Amino acid sequence: MKFIDIVLDMKDASSSGSADDGAILADGKKLDDLRNALESGKDQQQIDAMKKVIGYIAKGRNASALFPNIVKLVASSQPELKKLVYVYLERYAEEQQDLALLSISTFQRGLKDHNQLIRGCALRVMSSIRLPIISPILLQGISEASTDMSPYVRKTAAHAIPKLASIDPATREQLIEIISRLLGDRAPLVAGSAVLAYLRVCPDRVDLLHKNYRKLCQMLIDVDEWGQLRFLEVLTRYARTQFTAPKAGKLDFDHQLLLTACQPLLLSRNAAVVLKVVATCQELGTDEDIAKTIGPLMNLASGDRRETKFLALEVVYRLACSSPHLVSPYLKNFTIFWAESEQIALLKIKILTKLAVGSPGTAHQVNRELETISFWDKEKLATEAVRSLGEIATVPELTQTTLVKLMTLINDKREVVSGEAVVSIQKLIQINPERNEPVIKKLARLYIRETVGTSNAKCSILWLVGEYAHFISKVAPDVLRVAAKAFIKEVDEVKMHTLTLAAKMSVQSEIPEQVALATTYVFNLARYDQSYDLRDRARFLKNLIFGELELSKFSKAILTAPKPVPTKVEVDERFRCGTLSSSLGIEARMYSALPDFALEASPSSLRELPKPIKKAPAKTTVARKASKSVSSSESESESESESESEDCTSGPDAESQSESESESESESESSEGEPELSEESALVKTAITNAAEAVAAERAPSESGDHAVAIIEDSSDPEAPPIAEIIINPDRQASNDSSPEPKSTVSS
Repeated sequence: MKFIDIVLDMKDASSSGSADDGAILADGKKLDDLRNALESGKDQQQIDAMKKVIGYIAKGRNASALFPNIVKLVASSQPELKKLVYVYLERYAEEQQDLALLSISTFQRGLKDHNQLIRGCALRVMSSIRLPIISPILLQGISEASTDMSPYVRKTAAHAIPKLASIDPATREQLIEIISRLLGDRAPLVAGSAVLAYLRVCPDRVDLLHKNYRKLCQMLIDVDEWGQLRFLEVLTRYARTQFTAPKAGKLDFDHQLLLTACQPLLLSRNAAVVLKVVATCQELGTDEDIAKTIGPLMNLASGDRRETKFLALEVVYRLACSSPHLVSPYLKNFTIFWAESEQIALLKIKILTKLAVGSPGTAHQVNRELETISFWDKEKLATEAVRSLGEIATVPELTQTTLVKLMTLINDKREVVSGEAVVSIQKLIQINPERNEPVIKKLARLYIRETVGTSNAKCSILWLVGEYAHFISKVAPDVLRVAAKAFIKEVDEVKMHTLTLAAKMSVQSEIPEQVALATTYVFNLARYDQSYDLRDRARFLKNLIFGELELSKFSKAILTAPKPVPTKVEVDERFRCGTLSSSLGIEARMYSALPDFALEASPSSLRELPKPIKKAPAKTTVARKASKSVSSSESESESESESESEDCTSGPDAESQSESESESESESESSEGEPELSEESALVKTAITNAAEAVAAERAPSESGDHAVAIIEDSSDPEAPPIAEIIINPDRQASNDSSPEPKSTVSS
C-alpha cells in the first residue's frame, strides 16, 4: 500500500503541477473538495474538512498547501472548529510565519477566551511562531497564563517558556521569575512542565529549588510519567550538589526523602521511569537502596520488548561490574537462547563474565554456559564466548580449569574461534610462563604445521615464541624459519611480529647459524617492503642490534625486558548509566555530566518554608442580642448598669472611642513585638470574656437599649488579665416589651 500511495502522489504532483498539492492527498480532486468545504461558511462542513486534514497530518502527509484557507477560520465562533484550527496552526505556524502573523490579534483574543482549551491552544500557537518581533506579546501572554485558574493553561505557559527563551534570550530574567512561581504550583499537571522549563532555561539556579525541594519530592508520585523523568533528573542534580556522598546507614533527612519518594516508582508501567529510578539509586543511594531496585530491573531485563530489554541489560552490566554480589542471585535470568538477537546475547555474555570474575561461586556454571556457546554456528557469539573464557581464566583460582577448555578450542575448524582461543591463551601464559611451558611448545608446533589461519593467532604465537624463546630453544628456530618463508605473503601485523621475533632471536647468547641467516633474510625483506612503518621498524632494530651506538650494548635488555601482565578491561564509566551516550559510547547531543557530591551538606533550613508571622489577637467587637427580659430583675439591672456607666463614657461616641483605643493598642503591640500571653493569662482572659457575655445577657433591660461589653487591657502590663466593662447607651429611651431586643458587643 505504501508503494501505491507513493506512485499516486507522484502522479498527482505531475498532473496538478504543484508538489505540495500532490503531497497531501492521493487524489487532487479531494484537495479541491477540502478547499471548497473550508471556504463554504458552513460550520459542520468546515469541521468535517478539518478532521480530515488533521487525519492526513497524523499519517505524516504534508498539508501546508491548505494553510491560507485554514488560517482564516481562526476567528470562528465554534469552539470545536477553533480547536482543530489551532492544532493545525501549531504544526505549520513555524513554516508559514508570515501568514501566521496576520492572525496574531486573533491569538491574543484567544488568550481571553472562556474555554481553557482555546486559551491554551492560542498560547501554544503563538509560541510556535519563532520570530523575535512577537517576543513582548508572547512574554505578556505567558505571564498572564502562568496565573490562570486552569492548570492546563498554566502547563501550556510552562511549555512556552523554553521556546521564548530560545527566541529572545533577553527575556531570561523575566522568565526565571515566572518559573519560580510555577515551581511552587500545587497542581501535578503544572509541576512537571515547570520542572522541564527550569531544566531548559536555568538549570544552574539551585536557589529556586531550595524552598520547593520537599514539595517536589512529595509530588513525585502524582506527576505524569514523563514529568517524573524530569523530576528525577532535577532532584538528582540537586542532591548531588547539596548533600555529601552516602555512607553506610548515614544519610541526610532530605537525602533520604528523595530515595524514599523514588521507591513507589519502581512499580511504574513506564520502563523509562523504572530505569531512571534505578540510575538515581545508583547515583545517590547506598547498597541497600540499590538492592531494592534489582527485582524490577530484572523484570525489565526479562521482558519481551527488545529495546527495553537491551537498555535494562546495559544497566545490569554496569551494576555487575560495580556490585556483582547483588546480581549473582539472578544468574539464571542471563541464560542465552538461540532465538535472541545478537546484541542482547553479546550483552548477556559480558554480564556472565563479570559475574564469574566478581563472584567466583558462579564461575563453574558460567564456564559451562560459555563453553556451550563457543560451539554454536554463530561465529560472533562463539568468538565472544572464547574471549570471555580467557578473561575468566585471568582469575588465579580459575586459570587451570579454563585453560583446559581453551586448549580444546585451538583445533576448531573455524579460524576465528581458534584464533581467539590462541589470543586468550597468550594472556594466560603471561601470568605464569614457567608453569605453562608445554602450552607454549604446543602453540609453536601448531604454527610450524601451518594450521593457524587467523592473523591474530599468528601474531600471538610469534610474540610468545620471541618472549619465551629460552624455554623452547629447540622449537623457536623452526618457528622463525617458517615465518621468514611466508613473510612476503603475510599481512603487515604478522610481518611486524616476525621482524620482532627475528630481532629477539638475534640477541640470544648462542645464535645458531640457521637463526642468523633467517634474521638477515627477514631484515632484507623488511628493508624494501611497501609499508613505511615496517621499513622504519627494520631500520631502527638493525641499528639497535648491529649498530655501533652506545645504546646497542643494552639491546638485549631492551628487547627481552619483562612485560606486565595484561589487566582486566574495566567498564567505560565516562558517561552516566542509562543515557544514550552510555549506549553509544560517544557523547551525544545535550548530554550533561553529573556533578560531584558536595564536600559539606547544605543546611536543612534552606529547604524549610518560611513560618507565617504570628500577630497578636485582634481586639474586635462582637455584637450580641440579649435574651428575653426578666421582670423580677429589671430594677437591679438598671441600677447596676448606671453605676458602671459612671466609670466609663457611654453612647456611640464611647463605643467608637473604645474601638479606636483597642486598635491603637493592637498596632502598638504588633510594632513593639511584645511577647504573647502565657497560658494562664490566656485562660483568665477567656474566662473573663465568657463571664462578661453572660452578665450582658442577664442584665439586658426589657425596654430597650444598646449594651456593650468591652474587654480592656492594661497596655503597661501585658501579663495582667483584662478587665471586663459593660457599656450601656443611655441615649435610648426605655420602651415596652415589644421594642427591639438590646444588642451587646464584646471586644477582645
